[in-house]
Amino acid sequence: MVTLRRSISNLERLRDIGAERTEKILLDKNERIAAFPDEFIESLRCLIDSESITKYPDQTELYQALSKFLELEADQLLLVNGSDSGIKTIFEASVQPGDNICHLEPTYAMAGVYANMFDCHSRQIKFDYSLQLTVEEILSYIEPDIKLAYLANPNQPTGTCFRTSELEVILGKAVETGTLVIVDEAYIEFSETKGALSLLAQFPNVCVLRTFSKAWGMAGLRLGYIVANPALIAQFAKTRSLLDINSIALNAAKLLIDKNSIVQDYVAEVLEGKKLIKEFCRKNEIEFLNTKTNFAFIRIPERKNPKSVVRKLTEDGFRVKRVKGTSTVLDGCIRFTISPVTQAQIFANSVLKAFQ
Repeated sequence: MVTLRRSISNLERLRDIGAERTEKILLDKNERIAAFPDEFIESLRCLIDSESITKYPDQTELYQALSKFLELEADQLLLVNGSDSGIKTIFEASVQPGDNICHLEPTYAMAGVYANMFDCHSRQIKFDYSLQLTVEEILSYIEPDIKLAYLANPNQPTGTCFRTSELEVILGKAVETGTLVIVDEAYIEFSETKGALSLLAQFPNVCVLRTFSKAWGMAGLRLGYIVANPALIAQFAKTRSLLDINSIALNAAKLLIDKNSIVQDYVAEVLEGKKLIKEFCRKNEIEFLNTKTNFAFIRIPERKNPKSVVRKLTEDGFRVKRVKGTSTVLDGCIRFTISPVTQAQIFANSVLKAFQ
């Protein structure tokens, strides 16, 4: 009988997130809701030819375009097959069995998954019930025996976000303890904050993760990147899968960098949609929990059966996520991806109907 690593055998993972997603409007995974402009799709289609399918793609042009866009050097960047791949790449390069890591709780689940996968010990920095968590509390976990710290900023699922000045304090302590810090900025474009890229020159121990899946709308193409000092990038490159980025993703990313107003316009539309739903909830006395991301929360009234509410939204064609098990104020809410204004109004009306 074949014996697998115990840490792998004990992992519980989904094999396919798409099999049950049959609703017309998918608001459960924080993807782009609006269709891309026809002009963009046609431009991308023109870049797909036989050679782009049969040959391994050259990533050079995207490295050049992305470094210019971010005003960084190309040797500070490493393209990866989405943020998940980026997290795994960093873990593979930096931790050994028995190492201690720390992360926020609740946070993006893959941090805990990879900690278990690589036989690390996780120390959870827990939000309190009202989602309060001070910098001082985080600093108390950054000790010399912590090899790696994972901070999603903005955090998922809480939607909270640390200011750049707060990150400076955390990274300063991590330099003293020799702790590598991952700052996962999957939702940074929606946060209206600068993020951690400006701190790279000051802190050699930080690696920033970004994705093309959220604001850039490329969840189906799987592309992200790590930003760090060149010495770290050189080490991460040794553990990254060499040929796991496809030519369509590379071309789509280059097009969106060139036509970046598509991304900026979509972010603006989402923020307007969020304002609409927030005001709608205020007028209709529905509890709305805001975030620094492209998702938000609405509390299900105690008088309503949560399953019934979700079922009614499903009947209207919306797939949302019911929140439970976080031990925070978010339990008892539904989480939904924010849509541009027109669709946001339709969703808000559907919520009101489900609550009646």
